[in-house]
Amino acid sequence: MSDGAQRDGAQRDGATAPRYARLRGDWLPRGWSDAPTTLVNWRHGRVRQLGRDSFYAVRACDGRTNLNSPALLPGHRRLLDRYLAEGIAEPCPAGTPLDPGQEYRRFDHPMIWGVHWAVTGRCNLNCRYCFMQAPSGRYGHPSSAEVSQLLDQFERAGVFQVSLTGGE
Repeated sequence: MSDGAQRDGAQRDGATAPRYARLRGDWLPRGWSDAPTTLVNWRHGRVRQLGRDSFYAVRACDGRTNLNSPALLPGHRRLLDRYLAEGIAEPCPAGTPLDPGQEYRRFDHPMIWGVHWAVTGRCNLNCRYCFMQAPSGRYGHPSSAEVSQLLDQFERAGVFQVSLTGGE
């Protein structure tokens, strides 16, 4: 009997066809010491702290896990269907990889959502509302290499948002 005939026979006997999904490119599974099972949308700034079962279902959206596998309980499948309906995950062919950076990453510190970075104090204005009290510029400004090092540190720490200020 051919493989296709075996699959068709299995489907007639009540088995369900395999199906696969992957997280959409703007959703990232992340964990911190105070939020170990978190789903973050880097594009819109949404953060979802998930329970164990919800996070298990999210991790199954990897393009490799058969969503109809017996390893997934009916509750997991309901969660997966919700993630597909909400656009958090999308159907895909078997083996479709996640985008780079979408693998689960865990950070051994509390969640740091964002950094407000005053890149330089040099400014030719003296705005009333400026917390930098420009134009003092007493600390100068970082070199390109220092900026690159700081951005690498932010990325390694799991910081998702960096707002820049300073200068004109």
